[in-house]
Formats: sequence, C-alpha cells, structure tokens
Amino acid sequence: MKKTKGEQCSKMIFEGRGWNHLCNNKAIIERDGKLYCKIHDPEYVKEKNAKLQAKWNVASAKRDEHWHRESVINSIFVGIDTAFIEKNIDRYKEMANETS
Repeated sequence: MKKTKGEQCSKMIFEGRGWNHLCNNKAIIERDGKLYCKIHDPEYVKEKNAKLQAKWNVASAKRDEHWHRESVINSIFVGIDTAFIEKNIDRYKEMANETS
C-alpha cells in the first residue's frame, strides 16, 4: 500500500544515479511544518552528529598528542646514530623516571 504524502516522511533521498525520491518510512513527528520519520527527524540527526563529532574529536586529540610526542622525540635524537640510542635505551628510561 502506497503512503500518501501526509503520512510519508518528507526527507528527499538522493540516489547515486539521479533517482531521487521521498523517504519511504512513515512520518511520526512534525518539525517546522514538515513530517519526518525517526531516522530523518532533524533533532535526532543533530544529536547523532554531535555524538559522532565528540567521538572524532577525542580520537583526533589522541592522534595529535601522539604525533606531537613523536615530533619532540625525533627532534631530540636528530643526528644521533640509531645504534647508539638503542645501546643507551636503559639510561634514557632511567633518566625519564627520575624526572617524573
């Protein structure tokens, strides 16, 4: 049974090949005079996007911290032979524990 415009979600779905159509879900909420299903409810979409953005911000901050640390470590050891660094790694760890 085809839904009438009054009970169908008003969100336009954009398909990849230009076959655009209205969402087939039943409308359950009205926002600003338009009917929406739960998936396309603007308030739900805002909440969902805010949660995703917060998650991405945490991951981004961790990545930034990691790369900053790598950059600092590389700037300290630039020009020093890798074998020398590996030979003295216990000393570096000991020095780090003394400053912590």
